[in-house]
Amino acid sequence: MRRFIFSFIVIIFVFSACGFAAAKTTTEKAKAVLQYYVKNTRGIILKGDDKIIKGRIRGFRGKGIVFDPAKSGPFYNPKPQYYPMSRVQAFVDAGGKVLWGHTTVKPKQDYLKIRRYRFMFGGQYGIGKHTRSYIFEPIAPEDYDYVQELQAGNNLVGKVAVFLAPKLSLGAKYIRHNTVAEIYGLQGTGDGAHEGTIKDDIVIQSIMFDFGLHHAVNRLVLIHADLAAGLLTYHADRRQNDGKVTITSSSFCAMPSVGIDFLLHRNAAVSFDVGYLFGAVKEPKVSNESQIFTGQQSMERFDVNVGLTFFF
Repeated sequence: MRRFIFSFIVIIFVFSACGFAAAKTTTEKAKAVLQYYVKNTRGIILKGDDKIIKGRIRGFRGKGIVFDPAKSGPFYNPKPQYYPMSRVQAFVDAGGKVLWGHTTVKPKQDYLKIRRYRFMFGGQYGIGKHTRSYIFEPIAPEDYDYVQELQAGNNLVGKVAVFLAPKLSLGAKYIRHNTVAEIYGLQGTGDGAHEGTIKDDIVIQSIMFDFGLHHAVNRLVLIHADLAAGLLTYHADRRQNDGKVTITSSSFCAMPSVGIDFLLHRNAAVSFDVGYLFGAVKEPKVSNESQIFTGQQSMERFDVNVGLTFFF
């Protein structure tokens, strides 16, 4: 009798242990599944909705999930929100593939984000066309051809930008504009006026902070709009019969521009940009005190540039 009771107790203990082990295994599997969704889910689709809400699952609570939406900009980050599972239609990964549930929603490809561009370096070369000439008085008013010749010059452009978000960037822009012109004509004013050769070698440099907006048309074409503002420096070497005069000045400048990038490779593109520079310099510093320059000189210029842009 005692043996029977002892055997019965052993059998019960064995079955209980097996049941406990099975329950433990089931619990561990359930936890592994939940961890898989937490780790891989990058968006959810709610029932009755036709878009993917990008973000991550922070955890499962009760009969729902705690979902943390992705930042929609550098200055806006929505707070985590609780959704009951009765409202959730599907979990999707970073590429829009359904991990759980079902949906007919097709993910919209954000090519800028897919490439994960975070740093940009670009070099360009182009032509600037001035709306006004870069000359200070005195210069003969009839020298219209000279003024027109000064109204075209070469541009060397460099730009470095960091992406704050897939569509927003902040960086720095540098433009070096050079123009040269020569004329034989009247120099000076009044009794001191005389004829001679005048040659101007003018360099205008702009160093600006740049804020950019970016949009991917498709996998190969990106467009952008920029607004830059900063410091402009003016330097002119004027050579004439009675010697050389160096004219220098500086001022604030601003430049809106738009452009388009045609990708040759994931990390390289041919870029086209057009922009308009605003700025003006007042009475400059002159190396020759006998020469008098007065007034305000407009630095306004229309630029067309083409070059290469690299993404990393």
